[in-house]
Amino acid sequence: MHNYKASVPVVVSWILLILHWGFVSVHYWELPSVIPIHFDVNGEADSYGSRAMLWLLPAINTILFTVLTVLSRYPNRLNYPVSLTPSNTPALYRLGTNILQSLQLSITILFSLITWQTARIAMGYSDGLGSWMLPLVLSLIFLPLLVFVYRCYTIREEGR
Repeated sequence: MHNYKASVPVVVSWILLILHWGFVSVHYWELPSVIPIHFDVNGEADSYGSRAMLWLLPAINTILFTVLTVLSRYPNRLNYPVSLTPSNTPALYRLGTNILQSLQLSITILFSLITWQTARIAMGYSDGLGSWMLPLVLSLIFLPLLVFVYRCYTIREEGR
């Protein structure tokens, strides 16, 4: 097992996850019985269901949070796009842990934002997620992964 430390992204993720559950708990009964549950690429609601479906978002968020927490404790189990050597392994393991913690924060932010915006739409304060949501989702998921791959190659080069 890797020497795991709770970083700023982990602490912020924990806070957001708790707030996510708290938001749904506090506002659940204020929502209409039917809420948007799916959105198209433009952020417009295209499917509706019971407000009970809103509980799925913090539940999925918690499952992903837990999986990423466990994975970040075992960076030796990850696949790296470069060969591990005695000189680069510690740096790559730190990078693997950091990228998983960054993804954990990204996913927690996304699920929290989607829940908040879904509630706003259901209560009539907004008419959609907005055109900004898809670029935000793609950025928060793929940018950390691209940085990871880039940093793996720079670490490999530094070890030569």
